[in-house]
Amino acid sequence: MVKYFLKINTIESDNCILNAELNDQIDSVYSDSNTTNWASNVQDILQSSGLNEVWLYPSSVRIDSFVPVLRSRLRDIR
Repeated sequence: MVKYFLKINTIESDNCILNAELNDQIDSVYSDSNTTNWASNVQDILQSSGLNEVWLYPSSVRIDSFVPVLRSRLRDIR
């Protein structure tokens, strides 16, 4: 789920439907703290693993080097 979030944030897409859906999901997380959708789940995963900056700046992340770090952090907090 996190990899998908990063991938759709790093691609430059002319697909207006994809961009609108992504923006809608993320905006709903900011506008209502009780919202539960895939974007809020991604935010929870990143915040609980101490990687909130990835949520804030997803386009600056290299996915191939980030995924092992995330896996390690998630194992450590279990």
